Amino acid sequence: MQRHPALGLTIVLAIFYILLGNGHTTSGDGEAMLQVTRALVERARLDLPEGALPAVEIILLPTNDTTIPYTVEGQGGRTYAKYGLGQSLAASPLYLLGIALRDVTGVDQAPRTLALFLNALVTAATAGLLVALARALRFSPRTALVLGVLFAVSTPAWVY
Repeated sequence: MQRHPALGLTIVLAIFYILLGNGHTTSGDGEAMLQVTRALVERARLDLPEGALPAVEIILLPTNDTTIPYTVEGQGGRTYAKYGLGQSLAASPLYLLGIALRDVTGVDQAPRTLALFLNALVTAATAGLLVALARALRFSPRTALVLGVLFAVSTPAWVY
């Protein structure tokens, strides 16, 4: 890890995040993007199947509307997630790998779980890029690593 601290930290953090991840979405927007990934890979479509996203409600104030619209209705009554395609496209190879793993192991949740690893991998890579940037700015390897680790475990990046 001394010769390539950014790469070493990226690998260590990816393993760390994956081991600590629970394989579940914790927000409606995350679930919406996962369902778009599923629709893209399994059906080659952008619209979501009926019932793919259950209604989600939060409690704000008694007078406020508490329904969060994660989807919009399109032509022909089709339902679409209101988010862009970037994350869903990026997760597609992991979802495909999960399908292959499901076929071999019989674990039904494999596609979903592997697709959810995307955020862990991107966050780990971001910490590695931060280390590389610090080194390019002539910070010591130790300072660069401390900066990368602090970003990885002391900011909201960990949540994602």
